[in-house]
Amino acid sequence: MEDQKEERQIRRVVKIRRIFKSCIRLAYFNAYWLMDEGWRDSGPSFMKNIRVLVIKKKSRSLVTFQQKAILNKPEEDRTEEERRYLSNVFEGMRCFKRYPEETRRRLAAVAAFAYFPPKRYVLRTGDPPYGWYYILDGKVSIRRKGETGVKEIQIYEKGYTFGEIDLLYDKPRSRSVITLTHCEFLVIQKEHFDSIIKDTVMRHYSIITSHMKQLPYFDQYSDEDYLEACLVGKVKEFEHDELVLGDDVGYSQFTYFIVKGNINIIHHLMFKTAWNEKRQKYDYKIYDPFEDPKNPYFVKKLDSVEVPDTGMDKEKDVKYVWDTPPPVVDYFQMEMVKKLPDDIHTCFVRIYKLTETACFNIGEHLKHRFAVAETISNCVCLLLPRNWLYKRNTSFFWSRLTEFLNKRIPSDKLILCEYVRMRKWEIEKKEMISKLLSKSNRPQCNSIHNVPYSLRLRSNIAYNEQPCPTSSKKTRRPSRL
Repeated sequence: MEDQKEERQIRRVVKIRRIFKSCIRLAYFNAYWLMDEGWRDSGPSFMKNIRVLVIKKKSRSLVTFQQKAILNKPEEDRTEEERRYLSNVFEGMRCFKRYPEETRRRLAAVAAFAYFPPKRYVLRTGDPPYGWYYILDGKVSIRRKGETGVKEIQIYEKGYTFGEIDLLYDKPRSRSVITLTHCEFLVIQKEHFDSIIKDTVMRHYSIITSHMKQLPYFDQYSDEDYLEACLVGKVKEFEHDELVLGDDVGYSQFTYFIVKGNINIIHHLMFKTAWNEKRQKYDYKIYDPFEDPKNPYFVKKLDSVEVPDTGMDKEKDVKYVWDTPPPVVDYFQMEMVKKLPDDIHTCFVRIYKLTETACFNIGEHLKHRFAVAETISNCVCLLLPRNWLYKRNTSFFWSRLTEFLNKRIPSDKLILCEYVRMRKWEIEKKEMISKLLSKSNRPQCNSIHNVPYSLRLRSNIAYNEQPCPTSSKKTRRPSRL
């Protein structure tokens, strides 16, 4: 009896020791993110020490220590309040913004935290798909085995995801993933991915695939390319006369493919006029307010701009470029344009029109140009990342298309010359008509006001006698606006 009691006591002591050693190993393995990074040595300066304590230290990871603690809990131990808290955290991650709130709430209950030290395999080629990974911190190397050996394809950083393609196809891993630095991951297991996310992704996949098959650019793409386009692409609808893309509006890192409707490309033309006494005519020159060092308003506003460092997105530096939200309108630029000098004239000129199956923002010159939707119903566009397309630049297709567009699209100088020529012709035409009508004895009761405004816009009928300064046959300087 005493021997059995002693044996049970020995087993209990051994079990406690093993648990203690396991905890020590686990803490040592995760010491990178368990360490208190907020500790900083104090110095002799009292004010400097206060500043160090008050200023919040920037976190390396996309989640905090408290959020990691919740992610390390088992699914059944997470409270409803903790799940709601994680759901709000996921809402701030662009990877989960496309999913509804209910989906994020379900993901908050099953998502797990994982840490890997440098030079460790996260995935190996041929392994079964058992998870989807979202990088919270660190860098990983994506490698593929080829005919000449293992080759590094790409390096993923904080904010990237991997593993979803193999999960959707339910096939073995086609690539190996190795950590280059200390890495932290948010992991969604395969069974949870299939039950929560897969239906939403496949629904989006069918929409993207149907749009891509309508376009002639993607005839040679494989099913895997279509699936990857589903993960990085977007579908946007625009109303009539809605601004699609401009200097400060829209997704500048995306290429737009028109699936339905038409889009007008409008050039914001700004030019400077100067009277030439020798030739007795006006000279015209392209003006760029951002390149004019003599613009006092621009210099004044630029010196007074303060960039706040509060509320900035933690993922802005290393996030997917195709997941970035559209930038808001830069009111500083709009206000600056309103303060242009008196000798600067500005106007908007439509230079060309794009119809269905056309694309723009592939790399062509679009400075000071805007894309505006023109359609009775909504205009539908497929958006794909430009760098994603150039990685599939078979036979330099996208490079040749960009070069073709840059050659065919008129430059700023050509647009200015054509604009001045058309305005001069309008003035001469109006003078000619007035001269012919003045010789007639019949009374004329008709005027420009009887012409509908829509017809005036279509026919480019100008009410002003002189929209911009032009040359004159007389020796005196012509009147200006």
